[in-house]
Formats: sequence, C-alpha cells, structure tokens
Amino acid sequence: MAYYGVTNTTATPRCTYSTDLFIESASDICGRYIKPLQVCPTKDVTPAVRLEAASQVSLCMHSIWDQGWASNGLNTSTQNTSFNLAPVTVEKDPECAYPDFLPILQKTCAFDLDHFDDTCNATTSGLSERFDYTACQQHAAIQYVRCTLQKDADEVENCVSRNAVKVDWLDQLQTYTGAKSCTRIILYLVIQVLHNLRHIIGSLLSVLLLPVVIRSTFQKWSSRKRSRQTPGFEMAHHGDPTKGEAHVTERGVNVNDVPEGTPISPWTREKRYTLKATRMLQTMGRELLTAYLTFLVLDQSKVFRGASFGEEVSFYLIRPRPAPFYGILGFFVPWSQKALAELVVDGILSFGAGTNVASRFWHLVNKPPADPAAPAGDLKTLAVGAIMMCIPAFTVLAITFLISMGYAAVADDSSSSRRKKKDGDGWAWLVAGLCIWAMQLLLIGLFICALPLIAIIEMLASTIITIRNHIKRRKDRNNNPTFADSEDSSWTGVMQRARSKWEEPLTTESRRFRVMYVLFVFASFIINVGNWVFFGMYLTIEGEMFCPAKVDELVAVWILVPLGIDMFFFAFRMWTGEIVFWEGTSYAVAV
Repeated sequence: MAYYGVTNTTATPRCTYSTDLFIESASDICGRYIKPLQVCPTKDVTPAVRLEAASQVSLCMHSIWDQGWASNGLNTSTQNTSFNLAPVTVEKDPECAYPDFLPILQKTCAFDLDHFDDTCNATTSGLSERFDYTACQQHAAIQYVRCTLQKDADEVENCVSRNAVKVDWLDQLQTYTGAKSCTRIILYLVIQVLHNLRHIIGSLLSVLLLPVVIRSTFQKWSSRKRSRQTPGFEMAHHGDPTKGEAHVTERGVNVNDVPEGTPISPWTREKRYTLKATRMLQTMGRELLTAYLTFLVLDQSKVFRGASFGEEVSFYLIRPRPAPFYGILGFFVPWSQKALAELVVDGILSFGAGTNVASRFWHLVNKPPADPAAPAGDLKTLAVGAIMMCIPAFTVLAITFLISMGYAAVADDSSSSRRKKKDGDGWAWLVAGLCIWAMQLLLIGLFICALPLIAIIEMLASTIITIRNHIKRRKDRNNNPTFADSEDSSWTGVMQRARSKWEEPLTTESRRFRVMYVLFVFASFIINVGNWVFFGMYLTIEGEMFCPAKVDELVAVWILVPLGIDMFFFAFRMWTGEIVFWEGTSYAVAV
C-alpha cells in the first residue's frame, strides 16, 4: 500500500530508530543479500534471478523495520532478525561494476526513512502500517534491477531515485518483470486512439461503403452468370432505387419487398430501439477478454505483485472506449442496436471496473500526498478523471435511492391517514425505502446477469430459424428449378424472412426512452472523458515505473482480439440474414 501521509500518534515513542542506525543495521544484517543485488552479473544471469535478490533485500529490511516498530531497538546484531534465507547466487562479470545500493536507497526513500519515527511506538498494533514506509525501499530494490539493466552505471542513481519514490503518492498496478527497455507511454495512448478510430470508421464504412462495393461486385457476378446462361441478356433497371421507387429486374424481383420498416437511406432517425443481448455479449466479451488476456500477457512478477487480479483487470477495463461516438451514430437506424449495446456496457463497466479503480485514487482530489516531491497538480487531475468515470454510476444510485424513498414516503403518508400514528413510524418509511432501493438494485443486477442467457436464446433462435430457412429453400429449389433464379435478391443468397420475437425480445418505441437514450449518450461522454484523463494521466505520472515486458504481444491483443470478436459476430449476422445488402439500396446494419 502506498504512503500518503504521516499519522502522528499520541503514544510515547520508545523505539531507538534513526535513519543512520537503520542504514547501519541494513548494511550489517542484510549485507549478504545486498551483495548479490549489486553485483554486475554475467549475461547468463536472468532478470528474474536479480529480482529474486531484490526480494530478499526487501524482506530482510522489512524485518529491521519490524524491530523498530516493536520497540526492540535497532542494532547490528544478526540475532535480532528472524529472516534467514539462503542468498541468491549471482555470477559476477569482472569487467563491469554497479554503484552501491544503500546510498541510492537512502537518497530515494529519504522522506519515508525520516518519517518512520513519527509512528514508531511501543506496540505491535501498527505492524501492518509499516508497508506505508517499506513500499519505497521495496520498489527501490526493484528499480535498481531495472535501471542497472537499462541504463549506464552513472545514470543508475538518478533513474532509481526519480522513479521508486513514486510509490509514496501513486498505487502501483503493474510491477517490473524484467523488460530490457521501457516503451514510451505515448504508444499505449496511440493504440487506444487507433482502436477507437477503427471502431467508428469501420462502423461507418460497413453501412455507407461496404454495401456499394458488395452490390457492385454481386451485380457484375450475376450479370456474367446470366450472360453465360442466356446470351444477349442485359439486366434492366427501372426507377430510382434511392427514392424507394419500384426497382424490378428481369428476374421479376422487386427490391421494395424488404422487411417492414427497413429504410433506404441510412440517415433515417431511429424511433424503435432494440437492446440486443447478442450485441451486448459481443461488446462485453470483447472488453473482458481483452483485459483478461492483457493480464495474462503482461503476467505480474512471481516475486513482487503490485495489485490484485481484480484491480489489474479493472485498470485495463477502464481504457477509453468508443461508446459515446457510437451513441451519436445510434440516433440513426443502421447503428441503433450497436450503439445501445455499447452504451449499456459502457455504464456497466463504469459501475464495476470504474469504481473499483477510482476508489484507490479519488481521495487525491482534496488530500495531496505528504511527500513534497509529489506532483500535486497532476495527481489532482488524475483524481478528477477517476471521479468523472464514476459519476453516471453514482447518479443512477442516487436517482434510484430518491425514487425508492419517494415511494416509501407516499405509502407512509397514505397509511398514516388511515390509522393513528405510532412512535417509531418515522423510521418505518426509511426502512421501507431502503428495502425498495435494495430490491431495485437487485432487479438491475439480475437483469444484467440474465443478459448472457438472453443472448444465448437470441443466437439459438437465429440459428434454428436460419437452418430451417436453408432447408426450406433447398426443398423449394429441388421442387422448382426456376426458384434459383429468383432467390438472388440479396448478395448473400439468403431470402429475407420475418424476425422471430425471440431474436429481438427487448424492443421499445417509447418516446420516453428516446429521451433516456440522449442521457445515455451524455453519460457515456462523461465516463470516457474520465477514462481518457485517468488512463493518460496515470501512465504519464508512472513513466518508467510502468515498464511491462512483451509489449509486442500487448499490442497484438489490444488490436487483434477486439477485431477477431467483431468479425466473428459480423459473420454470424451475415449467415443468419440479420445483415443483408439489398440490391438497389444503400442500407445495411452496422457491424
């Protein structure tokens, strides 16, 4: 846990701690562990071995801290520590040398070392709080390994002191695992920009350009096919299909025989919103799988762990998302289903991952760290971003709470008018309101948990109906040879069919919902501005402290995994006929 301030105790300190005595004790008691750490190793020694040496140094120093905290005093006797591990063996390279570790530690953690005696007392009740002070020396050992690996010997001291001290004001979500170089922070931000652009541009092109390309390709293919079957044949077109006029080919297929409500122009305003559980499954699965694979690829150090599994996955879940831009496109028919799913998932992740991450940082908005070296302005900006990405979630909690209390108050007034009021009735409506509120939150939670099941039902319904439709078409083709000439009205070869209610069970045409949709879009902008501010500022403040290995694999995960999931669901919708490009129109459903 990072150190954020000094808590002065009213107890009389009785320990014999001093910074000089601590360094003297560390040199004597932990000297056999420090020696392998500061040895310049041969090329055969891996960073993992040196990180193990750093771990031993850190643990040994922890035992010295414990002595001071428990009022045992600090001295140079090895009898006073129970830490007794065999030191790591590191083969020395005689042609190089590293600077001594302890002077670098003393410079890096001066603030923590000087303030240890402010809380040193005669009890052991505060032993857990020692991590406020030992975090710096632990990360100083880790950064010593990194800096000696990545920097010249004369740059090591500045490298360690500039980075390890950051644990005094910023919780660490990722520890160093042995990367030979640190990737510039701008790369992670550029990847996020490209990720969002890929989503938005891809969604626009799938509606505005892809149908035109596919229609043109299909018409050429169909014309050549018919020319081979009927010499001299030319496909005739009548009317302006973009205006919805009759467009009849020689095959006798009228492209106005499209499903009811299907517009020709993609810029038709949406009045009928459908929350497709399969769309939500796609979006949620994309975000969760990407975050989980990121955790596996970066793989926390086996020696040191900066954060729990949930905290680290939550951090990668709050990366900026394209939801607000989808929300704007969702005002128009082709993008409405995709947009609504993105907005709902955006809110769910804000409530879950967003609050989990922000709870560790939002106090910095009005409580700067005690360490004067802390960048107070940047940390305040970080905290503002953390709060912003949670505002919609807490707004929903506040609104549902007020609604619940209102229902309870109205019910209490109605009940009081029919009977004599008793003592304690004033608390009854409050308890009733809390129960109603809890029930509302439970129903919302159950609905969210049920969405994967609804998505499975939707996909099964689409699959079954599609298979039945293919079987029926095959029978019709066998019974009527001319049927093949009339089934090519769509480039996929799939005739349009009525949609089952099981494929779109969550549909509304309510005008009130359109107002709510506007609020969803506004909330999503707040969430993702917060995501950008927090994610960008956290990485900027961290600098070289955020130095994961396998960055090339990380880039592949952040780009290819979302693309692969989107393409899978796009192919499924094409196969089931949910996405059909009609000849003579420019309409399609966004991928």
